[in-house]
Amino acid sequence: MDVDVLRGLNDFATAGTYPDLTLILDIPEAESRLRVVERGTLDRFESERSDFHHRVSVAFRKLATGPEKRFRYINSSGTIDDTQEAIWNVITDFLKERDHDA
Repeated sequence: MDVDVLRGLNDFATAGTYPDLTLILDIPEAESRLRVVERGTLDRFESERSDFHHRVSVAFRKLATGPEKRFRYINSSGTIDDTQEAIWNVITDFLKERDHDA
């Protein structure tokens, strides 16, 4: 997926409105597939082939390294509790930075 296509889809879906912070939950594809299999159900996106997921991942990485500084990666390959703690830490740090800059 081309990053310009992804940007266009985001622009359309959000009517050009963007959050101050965007979290990207990152997990290796093989691990993600294992979790889906364990859960036993596939949604429309999970049913896509491996190359689709790879293209989307690459596009999000390109988008996240662009001029916007709102993106933060969260390693979500650990437990739910680990991921929740990582999310909370990123949000807390972001709010502290924002309050400091205000």
